[in-house]
Amino acid sequence: MPATPENPPTDSVAPAASSTRDRILDAFAELLGEHGERAATLDAVAAAAGVSKGGLLYHFGSKEALIAGVLQRLAELVARDVEAIRASPAGPVAQLIRSSMATGSALDKALVATSRLAQASNSTARDALRAANDAWYQIVLESTGDPVLSRAIMLISDGLAYGSAFLPESMTPETAELTSSDIDDLVDLITEVTAQRSGH
Repeated sequence: MPATPENPPTDSVAPAASSTRDRILDAFAELLGEHGERAATLDAVAAAAGVSKGGLLYHFGSKEALIAGVLQRLAELVARDVEAIRASPAGPVAQLIRSSMATGSALDKALVATSRLAQASNSTARDALRAANDAWYQIVLESTGDPVLSRAIMLISDGLAYGSAFLPESMTPETAELTSSDIDDLVDLITEVTAQRSGH
């Protein structure tokens, strides 16, 4: 009997359809991040998620639907991150810099997965990355009021994110500790330069 909303595949029922959907998206994002777009086939995603291919297709009817799911997840996570940055007692710029290092969070994984899709010439993924960057830039610009300084801050943030997400093998406990200290220094420097450029 074919899978329908009234009769889903057995592997999509336990514990809940939404958790199965999330598990499939998690598996797709992991495969994209670790092996790239070509390796993230429907069969590979189903195996990594621990579901049948029929179970995967019940939730995502095609690879394009999987991609749309990852991009939607990214947009939602970025929106939450933007609100957290804006509300931070430390200030938006300091919070952005301090949270730029990849820690393996859901947002980090969504960004890496989307980057892999963009590298595979997916224009929708490139647009999603641009939208995320624009959202963060707008917060920085609101805080500094200085477009040039805001772009410099974004480049620093991007560099921290890229180095920690795509070059994790270069990180050791010792360098991670130094990096934490370096971030403190970066925040202090940015705060100082912002004050100087604003005339305070």
